Amino acid sequence: MVRKFGSLLLVAILILTVSSTSFAFEGKGISAEATLYENSYIDGDTLKAEESSSFNVDVNNLLIMDGIIKINGKIGENKDFNIVGQTNGNNIEYIEEQSHNFEVKNITVLEDIVVMYLGEENDTIRVKINYENKGVNLFYNKYWYTEFLEPQIETHDSNITLNSIITPNAYNTNYSIPYTRSFNVYGDLYTEEITLGFYYNWPEVVQSTSTGDDFTSKLQINDNKTYYTPYGSSKTYTLSGSSLEVAGATIRHATDAGQYVKNIHTSHVGTLYSGGGTSLGYSLGIPNLPVSINYSPPESVTITNGQNGYYSFNYPGNNKSQQYNISWEPSRYHLISKNDFFEAISRVQTDSTYKKTGRLRLSVEWSFTLVSSGINQGQGTPPYNKTDTFSNTLY
Repeated sequence: MVRKFGSLLLVAILILTVSSTSFAFEGKGISAEATLYENSYIDGDTLKAEESSSFNVDVNNLLIMDGIIKINGKIGENKDFNIVGQTNGNNIEYIEEQSHNFEVKNITVLEDIVVMYLGEENDTIRVKINYENKGVNLFYNKYWYTEFLEPQIETHDSNITLNSIITPNAYNTNYSIPYTRSFNVYGDLYTEEITLGFYYNWPEVVQSTSTGDDFTSKLQINDNKTYYTPYGSSKTYTLSGSSLEVAGATIRHATDAGQYVKNIHTSHVGTLYSGGGTSLGYSLGIPNLPVSINYSPPESVTITNGQNGYYSFNYPGNNKSQQYNISWEPSRYHLISKNDFFEAISRVQTDSTYKKTGRLRLSVEWSFTLVSSGINQGQGTPPYNKTDTFSNTLY
């Protein structure tokens, strides 16, 4: 599907001589070569243009120091730009174009270039400045391209079957799966990659006693980054983070005959928003048979903050919980950065009346949602969602 995109793009490529003082430099009438892209349109995951032509840009001053960023110059013969903002960590904030001629859509400061996108009515100008940056990478409106492109998320591990993984006699079994999606903006290439790790740390030998054993299952972000290759460049920059994150998750447990879950302890390390909570669904029964994962358990409770993620089952008579589901509310619990995780530690005990000999089975399934939370001119974009599941079974 090809759609018209209501903006034009001027690509300005500036060649500057960098002095030994890398945080600030000035020049008069610095020449720039630019390209005007006309009749822009979206074709799949690519922003294209039907026509292009040359344009000129001059940069007079670039200053990045003491928490301040300033860039000023002239586009064409009479269009001044005077950009002023503040830096905070890796973020550029409170951006203002004081000439009131352009809208600042994006600024990216890397180790040897500054790239900025300026909007004027239906036109967009890309300015590229060679710059020896001795500080950290800086970004304003980092994921601006997610405003108009929504490529599909892909997985890249053909050795993993997501719906069913059976590993005989396995313990401390871990899997890592990368999810990627790519954007092409007038030849600029952006590839986002979030890598999720699935950790199943179980006892090598199950004690099969009333004392029980701890079974730990974890969903974690192992890495989250963006690869950026400017048009015409052979260099690819690796940037920390991407617009992709995990919004909530559900873990489902089911035990074998003679086994049941006595208590669970849940943990979340990541970004916490207001609203929602952690819910527990479970079913009770006599543990004389193995059970399958139940997607709609009849019993439910909410695990409150005061419980610190802990819940202990109270069993009426001979009924015990062989199956439970834990859900972290997607609107409240997010995984964004490397090493953020959801975790559930289950204390699995044995009922001697129905004790089973030989190999024992524990089924675990994770389901989760990947969303894109790109920010554009300070406004959130509609989230791009992809739901996936990952299962493992111990014998």
